[in-house]
Amino acid sequence: MSWTQTQKYLNTIALRGLHPGLERIQALMRILGHPEKKFKSIHVTGTNGKGSVCAMLESILRSSGVVTGLYTSPHLLNLAERISVEGRNISLNEMSYWVNRIRVQAKRMEPEVTYFEMLTAVAFCHFAQKKVELGIVEVGLGGKWDATNVIPSPEIGIITNVTLEHTNFLGNTVQKIAREKAGILKTGTTCITQVSGAALKPIIRTCRQLQIPLLRVRNRPRDKNLERLCALKGNFQGQNIALVIRAAKMLKAQGWPIDRPSILRGLQNVSLPGRFEWKKIESKQIMIPVLMDGAHNPAAVNALMTSILKTKLKDHKCILIFNALKDKNVQNMLKSILKHLKISKVLIPRLSTVRTTLPGSIQGLVQKWGPNIPCSSYDSVHQLWLNLQSRIQTWPGSWILATGSFYLVGDLKREMDS
Repeated sequence: MSWTQTQKYLNTIALRGLHPGLERIQALMRILGHPEKKFKSIHVTGTNGKGSVCAMLESILRSSGVVTGLYTSPHLLNLAERISVEGRNISLNEMSYWVNRIRVQAKRMEPEVTYFEMLTAVAFCHFAQKKVELGIVEVGLGGKWDATNVIPSPEIGIITNVTLEHTNFLGNTVQKIAREKAGILKTGTTCITQVSGAALKPIIRTCRQLQIPLLRVRNRPRDKNLERLCALKGNFQGQNIALVIRAAKMLKAQGWPIDRPSILRGLQNVSLPGRFEWKKIESKQIMIPVLMDGAHNPAAVNALMTSILKTKLKDHKCILIFNALKDKNVQNMLKSILKHLKISKVLIPRLSTVRTTLPGSIQGLVQKWGPNIPCSSYDSVHQLWLNLQSRIQTWPGSWILATGSFYLVGDLKREMDS
């Protein structure tokens, strides 16, 4: 298949929706010759911070000379961003090859395979072909029943944190959600986590049942220079760095060739677009700073607010570009932003997914908590961008925050980079 045909096929199977469970991916792995068993792995789950932890670990390991694989989601601009080997994204031709091969080999079970299961199979086949030594694998949803959990016992299982999310799939308490996330742990794995409070109990229980070590990590690294050095910015990254440093030390103890210089290089060179990423819009004499962050749940938004309040821009008027998926706690996300920042305008684009919250619903929430804040709605991020460029001259001294969804951030980044 050409890449155009591959995209069309993937868009079609995306309509099959989410169906948590391991039976289909296990059957697929058997058909494909068990590529998931041909590399060692680190498995990462949690409510927030998964992508940053994965990116930093991959960068450190690659700086150490390890042949790395990285599988994350979602992507911002290009589906190939989800799968990389030694820092290089899979090519569209390679992705087309694997999708077609998996589709053909799946035969009668192909109509059952979900979008995420297909991409997971592509990632693991690509890792096996490229002889990846250590794959860093991010969970898509939850843990226990996520397609990525088909991998054998990982070297390390990282649970970043646990707050309420995807309650229709994972449960309506942090304890139930933590139990689902602890499902990535297996005999022979070391668990590293920053989870505390009630959510920690199911993780402790799982580790005891499996008789595996549980390492709890403090919220910030002892060496404050690591936060300053790290290319990923935002106050919340300190927590992620602390997890990464502990994991790197554990890997070194297991025999992986990691030393302090490789850790420093890895942190300096790590890249993860759409997380506390600053850009700017310029028009004639006016320059407007733009902060893009894919914070997509209340915990992530609160962490984002903490980071922003440590900058000088907290005292300046902010133009908010916001929308989120309709299955998120949009109300609490928006309430936090309006509470902490000096919002002068809210621009609400419709997201490029059927899961978008309707702009009218967002506008209603803004009018509830900030009745004097003007709102504008747009049919797309593209339409918003065209309008935005013509209005920059009227916003001197302001800055822009774009947040609420990776769909929004990705589409805006695409417009700004074009």
